[in-house]
Amino acid sequence: MQEAVRDLLLTVIPFTPAFHLFRLPLHHKDPFDRMIIATAHEEGVPLIVADRQFKRYKGLKVIW
Repeated sequence: MQEAVRDLLLTVIPFTPAFHLFRLPLHHKDPFDRMIIATAHEEGVPLIVADRQFKRYKGLKVIW
C-alpha cells in the first residue's frame, strides 16, 4: 500500500474528526458521507461533490 500511495502522490490523513462528526446537523443521513463532511471540516479542505445536501453544512466549501 505504501508504494501505491507514493506512486499516486496521495496524502493519507488519519480519521480524527470523530467528535466533529457527532456535532454535525443531520442534513445528511448517510454515515459515510457524514464522515467525509466531518473530515473536510477538520482538515479545512473543499470537497468536489455533486450531492446537494453537502452544501447545507455551514463552513464546508463544496465545489461543483
